[in-house]
Amino acid sequence: APFLLPRALPSVKARFPRLRLFLREDLTGRLLDAVRARALDAAVIALPYAAPGIETLALGEAAHPRAFHFQNNARLVLFRSLASDRLRAWSRSSDGSTQLLDHPGGSFGPGTGVGLSAEAWHDPQSGDTLVYASYFDPGQGALRVVRLRNEGGVWRFERDEVAVPAALQPGPVSDIAIDLRAEPRLQWTHAVAGGTQLRRSALR
Repeated sequence: APFLLPRALPSVKARFPRLRLFLREDLTGRLLDAVRARALDAAVIALPYAAPGIETLALGEAAHPRAFHFQNNARLVLFRSLASDRLRAWSRSSDGSTQLLDHPGGSFGPGTGVGLSAEAWHDPQSGDTLVYASYFDPGQGALRVVRLRNEGGVWRFERDEVAVPAALQPGPVSDIAIDLRAEPRLQWTHAVAGGTQLRRSALR
């Protein structure tokens, strides 16, 4: 629901201006119990989920979600949209307002076999919260690194860089990770002749 409703509700309101829509957020099991009891007309949930006795309809797909929980119930979820094959970010601030951001950069591409990796980091100089995300972009033949910054409760895509494309030949990449213990560093396993190598690259 957090991914779908921020985009869907404006068009629903425009199409059905007299519709009175009441929204309720709850745990999946309790929502389905309310549907069965006819206290709710419908529930938007993440599948797969056993829902005997309830008719279901798939509204869309999202893959490789990475969720972060911050103070005062603030949240950030990064995921791969299977409709556009691009990175999307959904956030909810402590006051309940939400954002849905589309990353304008490269796409994941079919059959890459490498998921989304993401880590949060507190910038001691600015005091802002940063989130680094990385995935393999087959169009570039390289690892793509995206950085999001939270300033005053508002998230924005701040930087997009491609990490050392020449180093990714000749074999595939797997096990992408971002190490933020000291300074932001990207690391991955790279297939080479005779085995694999663990590679690292500093993030500016």
